[in-house]
Amino acid sequence: MTKSTINEQDLSTLFGLDELSDEEKAELLNDIGMTIIESATLRFLAESDEPDGERFESLLSSIEGNEDGFQKVLEEFPRFAEFLNEEAAAFKREALSVLS
Repeated sequence: MTKSTINEQDLSTLFGLDELSDEEKAELLNDIGMTIIESATLRFLAESDEPDGERFESLLSSIEGNEDGFQKVLEEFPRFAEFLNEEAAAFKREALSVLS
């Protein structure tokens, strides 16, 4: 499966979201999102130098529960935004391979 095919595949189709209740959809999407964020966070921390890692962790702690604050993290740490995109694509590829 090519990268463009993976990107065209709709996650709602992949996970059968149309068959879930609104509450189940929200819970599943939240779980998927948190998994991707956690993977990107761990990767960012592993690949960053200590001062950047500490600043990153401090900023994350200060915005906990604040969605607008997450945008600040993405702006301040563009490499983290790249990692999020890469981890989302990797998650999608893995899900396709398991569910196909």
